[in-house]
Amino acid sequence: MYATVGVTLAFSVVYYFRKLLHAHMCNRFSAYYNARMEARKRRLFGGLDELAKAAAASDRRRRLVILDLGCGPGTNFEFYPAGSDVICVDPNGYCEPLVYDNVGRCPDVRVSRFHVGGAENLRELVEADSVDAVVVTLVLCTVDDVVRSLQEIVRVLKPASI
Repeated sequence: MYATVGVTLAFSVVYYFRKLLHAHMCNRFSAYYNARMEARKRRLFGGLDELAKAAAASDRRRRLVILDLGCGPGTNFEFYPAGSDVICVDPNGYCEPLVYDNVGRCPDVRVSRFHVGGAENLRELVEADSVDAVVVTLVLCTVDDVVRSLQEIVRVLKPASI
């Protein structure tokens, strides 16, 4: 009887704190993941350097605007070009303090906004035609509606970025 109550209590505590635990576990795992995937990520995010150069060529003060969907604790910040503004969207609000801690390690990247939300409905979070690039890593396998998420991505991208 006491074992059942103990197990139930333990599961209840874990369930209650699951989003907090998930945010911190992702933060711990991200260093390992980035070390293992660094060469691939550098190649993958290399296109952002070209977008940043094009943005700077049009206006020297213009910064590259990146929407990071499912940003988690900010795992991808180290791969963004210098002079990037990042709009972060994640369904887990406990990631926000981790995002601001991690962006501090990337001095030329700044987080302009953090929103708690999902990829399927960005209408109240991000304006249409307002971002140069959208980064979605390890996210589309977890959203409820992939097609709707992709439609939102297309909606927020600037036409020249498509």
